[in-house]
Amino acid sequence: MMNNEMFLRTSKGEYTPGSIINGAVYLQIGSPTEAYGVRISFKGLEKCTYEYDCDGRKSMKNETAHVDIHEAVLYSQEESFQFGCYVFPFQLELPQDAPGSFQYIGSSMKGSWTVDISYKLHAHAEGADALQASQAVVVFQTDEQALAERSFGCAKETTVEVSRFLFSNKIIHITTRLLDNFVETGANLQLRLIVTNETRIKVTGFSIKLLRYFRLFLKDMSVKGCLLDNMELVEDLCHVAPEAGPHVVFKMAGSDSLMMGNAGLDRLQIPLREGLCGQSVDVAPSVSAKHTNNRYELEVSITFSNNHTESLMLPVPGVLPRKNKRWSKWKPPEWVYNAETKLSTSPFSVPHQLLRTEAFAGLPSFHIL
Repeated sequence: MMNNEMFLRTSKGEYTPGSIINGAVYLQIGSPTEAYGVRISFKGLEKCTYEYDCDGRKSMKNETAHVDIHEAVLYSQEESFQFGCYVFPFQLELPQDAPGSFQYIGSSMKGSWTVDISYKLHAHAEGADALQASQAVVVFQTDEQALAERSFGCAKETTVEVSRFLFSNKIIHITTRLLDNFVETGANLQLRLIVTNETRIKVTGFSIKLLRYFRLFLKDMSVKGCLLDNMELVEDLCHVAPEAGPHVVFKMAGSDSLMMGNAGLDRLQIPLREGLCGQSVDVAPSVSAKHTNNRYELEVSITFSNNHTESLMLPVPGVLPRKNKRWSKWKPPEWVYNAETKLSTSPFSVPHQLLRTEAFAGLPSFHIL
Protein backbone atom coordinates (compact mmCIF):
# COMPACT_ATOMS: atom_id res chain seq x y z
CA MET A 1 0.00 0.00 0.00
CA MET A 2 1.26 3.48 -0.82
CA ASN A 3 1.75 5.98 1.97
CA ASN A 4 0.13 9.37 2.21
CA GLU A 5 2.93 11.89 1.76
CA MET A 6 3.57 15.46 0.71
CA PHE A 7 6.57 17.31 -0.75
CA LEU A 8 7.14 20.98 -1.53
CA ARG A 9 9.59 22.04 -4.21
CA THR A 10 10.62 25.33 -5.84
CA SER A 11 12.18 25.62 -9.29
CA LYS A 12 15.39 27.07 -7.79
CA GLY A 13 17.10 27.08 -4.42
CA GLU A 14 18.16 30.74 -4.44
CA TYR A 15 16.33 33.92 -5.42
CA THR A 16 16.94 37.66 -5.55
CA PRO A 17 14.54 40.37 -4.25
CA GLY A 18 11.60 40.97 -6.58
CA SER A 19 11.88 37.49 -8.11
CA ILE A 20 8.93 35.25 -8.92
CA ILE A 21 9.09 31.97 -7.01
CA ASN A 22 7.64 29.11 -9.03
CA GLY A 23 7.01 25.89 -7.19
CA ALA A 24 4.72 22.94 -6.61
CA VAL A 25 3.22 20.89 -3.81
CA TYR A 26 3.23 17.15 -4.53
CA LEU A 27 0.67 14.96 -2.77
CA GLN A 28 0.33 11.18 -2.80
CA ILE A 29 -2.80 9.59 -1.34
CA GLY A 30 -2.39 5.85 -0.81
CA SER A 31 -4.73 5.26 2.11
CA PRO A 32 -8.11 6.72 3.14
CA THR A 33 -7.87 10.36 4.21
CA GLU A 34 -10.05 13.33 5.08
CA ALA A 35 -7.73 15.71 3.22
CA TYR A 36 -9.64 17.86 0.74
CA GLY A 37 -7.35 20.81 -0.02
CA VAL A 38 -3.91 22.39 0.22
CA ARG A 39 -2.90 25.56 2.02
CA ILE A 40 0.43 27.33 1.63
CA SER A 41 2.39 29.76 3.83
CA PHE A 42 5.47 31.84 3.09
CA LYS A 43 7.32 33.52 5.95
CA GLY A 44 10.35 35.78 5.85
CA LEU A 45 11.39 36.86 9.36
CA GLU A 46 14.18 39.07 10.64
CA LYS A 47 14.97 38.42 14.31
CA CYS A 48 17.56 40.41 16.21
CA THR A 49 18.68 40.25 19.86
CA TYR A 50 21.44 42.20 21.59
CA GLU A 51 22.37 41.60 25.24
CA TYR A 52 24.77 43.60 27.39
CA ASP A 53 25.54 44.49 31.01
CA CYS A 54 24.50 47.87 32.39
CA ASP A 55 23.06 47.92 35.92
CA GLY A 56 22.16 44.30 35.36
CA ARG A 57 21.64 42.27 32.22
CA LYS A 58 19.88 44.21 29.46
CA SER A 59 18.31 42.70 26.37
CA MET A 60 16.95 44.36 23.24
CA LYS A 61 14.84 42.26 20.88
CA ASN A 62 13.21 43.22 17.59
CA GLU A 63 11.40 41.14 14.99
CA THR A 64 10.09 42.12 11.56
CA ALA A 65 8.15 40.06 9.01
CA HIS A 66 9.39 40.88 5.50
CA VAL A 67 7.06 38.24 4.01
CA ASP A 68 3.92 37.01 5.73
CA ILE A 69 1.58 34.83 3.68
CA HIS A 70 -0.31 32.71 6.18
CA GLU A 71 -2.17 29.53 5.20
CA ALA A 72 -3.46 30.82 1.89
CA VAL A 73 -5.76 28.43 0.03
CA LEU A 74 -3.92 26.94 -2.94
CA TYR A 75 -6.54 24.32 -3.82
CA SER A 76 -9.78 23.10 -2.28
CA GLN A 77 -12.60 20.71 -3.21
CA GLU A 78 -15.76 19.52 -1.50
CA GLU A 79 -14.91 15.82 -1.25
CA SER A 80 -11.78 14.15 0.10
CA PHE A 81 -8.94 13.28 -2.25
CA GLN A 82 -9.19 9.87 -3.90
CA PHE A 83 -6.24 7.49 -4.13
CA GLY A 84 -3.67 8.89 -6.53
CA CYS A 85 -0.82 11.35 -7.02
CA TYR A 86 -1.41 15.07 -7.43
CA VAL A 87 0.64 18.20 -8.05
CA PHE A 88 -0.47 21.73 -7.13
CA PRO A 89 1.70 24.34 -8.88
CA PHE A 90 2.04 27.75 -7.26
CA GLN A 91 3.60 31.14 -7.89
CA LEU A 92 4.67 33.73 -5.31
CA GLU A 93 6.52 37.03 -5.53
CA LEU A 94 9.44 37.91 -3.30
CA PRO A 95 9.20 41.59 -2.23
CA GLN A 96 11.56 43.99 -3.98
CA ASP A 97 12.94 45.16 -0.62
CA ALA A 98 13.42 41.70 0.88
CA PRO A 99 16.80 41.51 2.67
CA GLY A 100 19.19 38.64 2.05
CA SER A 101 19.34 35.46 4.09
CA PHE A 102 21.56 36.08 7.10
CA GLN A 103 22.68 34.42 10.32
CA TYR A 104 25.22 35.78 12.77
CA ILE A 105 25.75 34.77 16.40
CA GLY A 106 28.64 36.42 18.17
CA SER A 107 29.97 38.18 21.24
CA SER A 108 32.53 40.77 22.26
CA MET A 109 33.61 42.52 25.44
CA LYS A 110 30.60 44.81 25.00
CA GLY A 111 27.86 42.21 24.63
CA SER A 112 26.42 39.35 22.59
CA TRP A 113 24.08 39.18 19.62
CA THR A 114 21.95 36.80 17.62
CA VAL A 115 20.62 37.84 14.21
CA ASP A 116 18.65 35.61 11.86
CA ILE A 117 16.95 36.47 8.56
CA SER A 118 15.40 33.39 7.01
CA TYR A 119 12.65 32.46 4.56
CA LYS A 120 10.51 29.33 4.61
CA LEU A 121 7.69 27.91 2.51
CA HIS A 122 5.22 25.56 4.19
CA ALA A 123 2.27 23.56 2.91
CA HIS A 124 -0.25 21.32 4.61
CA ALA A 125 -3.35 19.37 3.64
CA GLU A 126 -6.70 20.74 4.78
CA GLY A 127 -8.50 18.05 6.75
CA ALA A 128 -5.30 16.12 7.49
CA ASP A 129 -2.80 18.38 9.25
CA ALA A 130 -0.27 15.57 9.59
CA LEU A 131 0.29 15.82 5.84
CA GLN A 132 2.69 18.73 5.52
CA ALA A 133 5.96 19.79 3.91
CA SER A 134 8.33 22.74 4.04
CA GLN A 135 11.37 24.14 2.27
CA ALA A 136 13.82 26.93 3.04
CA VAL A 137 14.41 29.64 0.43
CA VAL A 138 17.80 31.36 0.23
CA VAL A 139 17.76 35.03 -0.79
CA PHE A 140 20.76 36.75 -2.37
CA GLN A 141 20.49 40.51 -1.72
CA THR A 142 21.48 41.70 -5.18
CA ASP A 143 19.86 41.56 -8.62
CA GLU A 144 20.13 39.13 -11.51
CA GLN A 145 22.01 41.56 -13.73
CA ALA A 146 24.65 42.21 -11.08
CA LEU A 147 25.13 38.46 -10.63
CA ALA A 148 25.44 37.99 -14.39
CA GLU A 149 28.09 40.72 -14.55
CA ARG A 150 29.90 39.64 -11.39
CA SER A 151 33.18 38.98 -13.23
CA PHE A 152 33.50 42.70 -14.01
CA GLY A 153 35.16 43.11 -10.65
CA CYS A 154 35.09 46.24 -8.53
CA ALA A 155 38.35 48.17 -8.87
CA LYS A 156 40.19 51.08 -7.29
CA GLU A 157 43.32 52.85 -8.49
CA THR A 158 45.55 55.68 -7.37
CA THR A 159 48.64 57.54 -8.54
CA VAL A 160 51.61 58.56 -6.39
CA GLU A 161 53.71 61.42 -7.74
CA VAL A 162 57.41 61.37 -6.91
CA SER A 163 59.26 64.68 -7.22
CA ARG A 164 62.69 64.72 -8.89
CA PHE A 165 65.03 67.67 -8.42
CA LEU A 166 65.18 69.80 -11.63
CA PHE A 167 63.28 67.13 -13.51
CA SER A 168 59.62 66.42 -14.19
CA ASN A 169 57.75 64.28 -11.69
CA LYS A 170 57.55 60.52 -12.09
CA ILE A 171 54.55 58.46 -11.04
CA ILE A 172 53.74 55.17 -9.39
CA HIS A 173 50.35 53.79 -10.44
CA ILE A 174 48.54 51.28 -8.22
CA THR A 175 45.50 49.26 -9.31
CA THR A 176 43.60 46.72 -7.26
CA ARG A 177 40.62 44.72 -8.55
CA LEU A 178 38.33 41.95 -7.38
CA LEU A 179 38.04 39.05 -9.83
CA ASP A 180 34.44 38.38 -8.73
CA ASN A 181 32.10 40.91 -7.16
CA PHE A 182 29.89 38.32 -5.45
CA VAL A 183 31.40 35.39 -3.58
CA GLU A 184 29.72 32.82 -1.37
CA THR A 185 30.68 32.90 2.29
CA GLY A 186 33.20 30.18 3.13
CA ALA A 187 34.91 30.59 -0.26
CA ASN A 188 37.73 33.02 -1.16
CA LEU A 189 37.72 36.52 -2.53
CA GLN A 190 40.30 36.81 -5.31
CA LEU A 191 42.26 40.02 -5.71
CA ARG A 192 44.54 41.36 -8.43
CA LEU A 193 47.18 43.92 -7.39
CA ILE A 194 49.27 45.78 -9.99
CA VAL A 195 52.00 48.37 -9.44
CA THR A 196 53.40 50.33 -12.41
CA ASN A 197 56.53 52.08 -11.20
CA GLU A 198 58.41 54.64 -13.33
CA THR A 199 60.72 55.64 -10.48
CA ARG A 200 63.75 54.23 -8.71
CA ILE A 201 61.76 53.94 -5.53
CA LYS A 202 61.24 50.33 -4.55
CA VAL A 203 58.22 48.57 -3.16
CA THR A 204 59.23 47.23 0.25
CA GLY A 205 55.99 45.53 1.20
CA PHE A 206 52.21 45.37 1.07
CA SER A 207 49.37 44.41 3.36
CA ILE A 208 45.72 43.50 2.84
CA LYS A 209 42.99 43.59 5.46
CA LEU A 210 39.40 42.37 5.18
CA LEU A 211 37.28 44.73 7.28
CA ARG A 212 33.72 44.15 8.49
CA TYR A 213 31.27 46.93 9.35
CA PHE A 214 28.44 45.40 11.39
CA ARG A 215 25.59 47.47 12.84
CA LEU A 216 22.29 46.86 14.63
CA PHE A 217 19.27 49.18 14.70
CA LEU A 218 16.95 48.34 17.57
CA LYS A 219 13.83 50.03 18.87
CA ASP A 220 13.74 49.79 22.66
CA MET A 221 13.24 52.98 24.69
CA SER A 222 13.84 51.13 27.96
CA VAL A 223 17.61 51.41 27.35
CA LYS A 224 17.53 55.20 27.01
CA GLY A 225 19.27 55.78 30.34
CA CYS A 226 21.72 52.92 30.03
CA LEU A 227 23.83 53.19 26.89
CA LEU A 228 27.35 51.87 26.38
CA ASP A 229 30.00 53.70 24.35
CA ASN A 230 29.21 51.51 21.31
CA MET A 231 25.59 52.70 21.29
CA GLU A 232 23.90 55.83 20.02
CA LEU A 233 20.27 56.81 20.36
CA VAL A 234 18.96 58.34 17.12
CA GLU A 235 15.32 59.42 17.51
CA ASP A 236 13.60 56.20 18.61
CA LEU A 237 16.30 53.78 17.41
CA CYS A 238 19.34 52.53 19.27
CA HIS A 239 22.27 52.20 16.85
CA VAL A 240 24.70 49.54 18.09
CA ALA A 241 28.21 48.76 16.83
CA PRO A 242 28.60 45.27 18.37
CA GLU A 243 32.20 44.89 17.20
CA ALA A 244 33.08 48.53 18.05
CA GLY A 245 34.15 49.83 14.66
CA PRO A 246 35.51 48.06 11.61
CA HIS A 247 36.52 44.56 12.65
CA VAL A 248 39.61 43.01 11.03
CA VAL A 249 38.42 39.62 9.81
CA PHE A 250 41.62 38.68 7.95
CA LYS A 251 45.00 40.21 7.16
CA MET A 252 48.01 39.25 5.11
CA ALA A 253 51.33 40.89 4.23
CA GLY A 254 54.11 40.52 1.67
CA SER A 255 57.67 41.76 1.30
CA ASP A 256 59.74 43.31 -1.47
CA SER A 257 60.82 39.85 -2.58
CA LEU A 258 57.31 39.44 -3.98
CA MET A 259 56.91 42.79 -5.65
CA MET A 260 59.61 44.97 -7.21
CA GLY A 261 59.45 47.65 -9.91
CA ASN A 262 56.69 47.09 -12.48
CA ALA A 263 54.99 44.01 -11.11
CA GLY A 264 51.77 42.56 -9.87
CA LEU A 265 50.18 39.79 -7.89
CA ASP A 266 47.23 37.90 -9.33
CA ARG A 267 44.54 35.83 -7.62
CA LEU A 268 45.51 36.74 -4.08
CA GLN A 269 43.24 34.63 -1.88
CA ILE A 270 41.25 36.28 0.92
CA PRO A 271 39.28 33.59 2.78
CA LEU A 272 35.72 34.39 3.81
CA ARG A 273 36.12 32.44 7.02
CA GLU A 274 37.19 33.45 10.51
CA GLY A 275 38.15 31.88 13.82
CA LEU A 276 35.47 31.92 16.50
CA CYS A 277 35.70 29.95 19.75
CA GLY A 278 38.59 27.92 18.38
CA GLN A 279 36.74 26.96 15.19
CA SER A 280 36.91 28.18 11.60
CA VAL A 281 33.46 29.37 10.54
CA ASP A 282 31.92 31.19 7.57
CA VAL A 283 31.81 34.97 7.85
CA ALA A 284 28.34 36.49 8.05
CA PRO A 285 26.97 37.46 4.59
CA SER A 286 26.52 41.04 3.46
CA VAL A 287 23.05 42.38 4.24
CA SER A 288 21.04 45.58 4.52
CA ALA A 289 17.86 45.05 6.54
CA LYS A 290 15.61 46.87 8.99
CA HIS A 291 17.49 45.87 12.13
CA THR A 292 20.93 45.03 10.82
CA ASN A 293 23.53 46.09 8.27
CA ASN A 294 26.68 44.16 7.43
CA ARG A 295 29.23 45.04 4.76
CA TYR A 296 32.87 44.34 3.92
CA GLU A 297 35.78 46.34 2.58
CA LEU A 298 39.38 45.57 1.65
CA GLU A 299 42.15 47.86 2.83
CA VAL A 300 45.16 47.48 0.50
CA SER A 301 48.38 49.24 1.56
CA ILE A 302 51.66 49.51 -0.38
CA THR A 303 54.87 50.59 1.36
CA PHE A 304 57.80 52.11 -0.55
CA SER A 305 61.50 52.49 0.19
CA ASN A 306 61.04 56.20 0.95
CA ASN A 307 58.85 55.14 3.93
CA HIS A 308 55.67 56.34 2.19
CA THR A 309 52.60 54.09 2.47
CA GLU A 310 49.72 54.39 0.02
CA SER A 311 46.37 52.83 0.96
CA LEU A 312 43.26 52.06 -1.10
CA MET A 313 39.83 51.10 0.23
CA LEU A 314 38.09 48.60 -2.04
CA PRO A 315 34.40 47.86 -1.27
CA VAL A 316 33.28 44.23 -1.50
CA PRO A 317 29.93 44.40 -3.38
CA GLY A 318 28.54 41.23 -1.85
CA VAL A 319 29.36 38.27 0.37
CA LEU A 320 26.55 35.86 -0.45
CA PRO A 321 24.99 33.31 1.90
CA ARG A 322 25.68 29.67 1.12
CA LYS A 323 23.55 28.08 -1.55
CA ASN A 324 20.54 25.97 -0.63
CA LYS A 325 22.20 22.57 -0.25
CA ARG A 326 19.05 20.77 0.87
CA TRP A 327 17.33 21.91 -2.30
CA SER A 328 20.17 20.65 -4.51
CA LYS A 329 20.34 17.27 -2.73
CA TRP A 330 16.62 16.47 -2.97
CA LYS A 331 15.84 13.28 -4.89
CA PRO A 332 12.18 13.16 -5.96
CA PRO A 333 10.30 9.87 -5.63
CA GLU A 334 9.18 8.28 -8.89
CA TRP A 335 5.50 8.98 -8.34
CA VAL A 336 5.87 12.78 -8.65
CA TYR A 337 6.61 12.44 -12.39
CA ASN A 338 3.15 11.00 -13.03
CA ALA A 339 1.16 13.29 -10.73
CA GLU A 340 -2.14 14.77 -11.89
CA THR A 341 -2.02 18.57 -12.11
CA LYS A 342 -4.58 20.43 -9.98
CA LEU A 343 -5.23 24.12 -10.69
CA SER A 344 -7.63 26.54 -9.01
CA THR A 345 -8.79 30.15 -8.91
CA SER A 346 -6.47 30.90 -5.99
CA PRO A 347 -4.26 33.98 -6.60
CA PHE A 348 -1.30 31.69 -5.92
CA SER A 349 -2.28 29.03 -8.45
CA VAL A 350 -0.84 29.10 -11.98
CA PRO A 351 -2.37 29.51 -15.47
CA HIS A 352 -2.21 26.24 -17.37
CA GLN A 353 -0.24 27.71 -20.28
CA LEU A 354 2.59 28.72 -17.93
CA LEU A 355 3.25 25.13 -16.85
CA ARG A 356 4.91 24.20 -20.16
CA THR A 357 7.32 27.13 -20.12
CA GLU A 358 10.84 27.54 -18.79
CA ALA A 359 9.44 28.95 -15.53
CA PHE A 360 8.41 25.45 -14.40
CA ALA A 361 10.96 23.39 -16.35
CA GLY A 362 13.03 22.76 -13.22
CA LEU A 363 10.17 20.96 -11.47
CA PRO A 364 9.26 17.27 -11.82
CA SER A 365 6.22 16.50 -14.04
CA PHE A 366 6.47 19.74 -16.06
CA HIS A 367 8.19 19.98 -19.46
CA ILE A 368 8.74 22.78 -21.96
CA LEU A 369 6.62 22.43 -25.09
